[in-house]
Amino acid sequence: MVAKSQAPSEELVAKLRALPHRPGVYRMKDAEGRVIYVGKAKDLHNRVRSYFVGSGDGRPQFEALVRQIRDFDYIITDSEREALVLEAHLIRELKPKYNITLKDDKKYPYLKLTREPFPRLLVTRRLEKDGARYFGPYTDVKAMKRTLELVRKLFPLRDCNHKLPQRSPERPCLNYQIRRCLGPCKGDVDPEDYDKVVRQVELFLKGRGSQVERILEDWMWEAAKNLDYEKAAELRDRLEDLRRTLSRQKVASPTPADWDAVGVFRDDEEACGVVLEVREGKVLDRKHYFVGGVMGKPPEEVISAFLRQFYLDALEVPPEVHLPCPPEDEEELVEWLSEKRGGRVVLKVPQRGDKVRLVEMAAKNAEWLLLERRFKRERLREEVPYSIKALQRDL
Repeated sequence: MVAKSQAPSEELVAKLRALPHRPGVYRMKDAEGRVIYVGKAKDLHNRVRSYFVGSGDGRPQFEALVRQIRDFDYIITDSEREALVLEAHLIRELKPKYNITLKDDKKYPYLKLTREPFPRLLVTRRLEKDGARYFGPYTDVKAMKRTLELVRKLFPLRDCNHKLPQRSPERPCLNYQIRRCLGPCKGDVDPEDYDKVVRQVELFLKGRGSQVERILEDWMWEAAKNLDYEKAAELRDRLEDLRRTLSRQKVASPTPADWDAVGVFRDDEEACGVVLEVREGKVLDRKHYFVGGVMGKPPEEVISAFLRQFYLDALEVPPEVHLPCPPEDEEELVEWLSEKRGGRVVLKVPQRGDKVRLVEMAAKNAEWLLLERRFKRERLREEVPYSIKALQRDL
């Protein structure tokens, strides 16, 4: 994957000679000093030198990159895995012209369970090291809002801005009257009882709906056994709402396993990557990103770049990730994802069954999203001239 650049200057030759035989990340720069490509290397000395002495691989995009290189710098890392992560961070930050990059610059929202005596569930676009629990990111904001509303319907968490506990109890609000809040503002709610609800919310947002179902059912029968029929009826209603919700989730597999299915669809200029998150055998969420810089790049390079940038922000990594083709740098990716998860992660290309079907479904979703994006662009181009004509007419 190398092509011959123009003859390097004496200063550049000296830098090339001084390159260490160490893993790391390098940044190629053009005549204006702009970073046009970020790469990683098992051996910086051999990899960077290859740009200036190689014979080329015939790909127009790469030939164009090499012709523009006028300088470089590099960062030494302790391992190839560390280089892989640093490369992904730098690509996201710098968005170099010749790298494969996620095109969605905006910060997608997360749901945040606050770290308060009586926690709340909030929407935020910032991840902070504040002890709170975060879920997301949600690339479909409307779906995230539906999830938030569903949680508030199923679980009686407060959504007020009061600082609790307070010195003097307050009269509870309407949410308490309609049983959508336990009413900690009254001053008589046991923090342990409230924390049980918080743990249910956390399980639900992690896709552990069946666990929440079993917990609610146990509590319902315990309340009935203790002759607390009002509480038993309330738990029964919440249980029925939860079961209706779980029954609407698409079943991906008859076994209650956790895995991600990744699909990619590309045209000449860009691609769309879709990840279907399967938890307990059901499709919990669909996340997608549009990807630039794919022209002339082989599928395994596109998949590898997408995985690195997608899982960079992921708060949870499943034990299995199913793909349409093997990625570049598979060994380093597995090592990084396993460390991020805190347990072994395997990357697989399924050959048959439910997992092939889900990978194909993810690719179909990606195709539709890319077509929808193109249609919106074309409609916008058609609308602008009409607006200009209307303005000219009115003037």
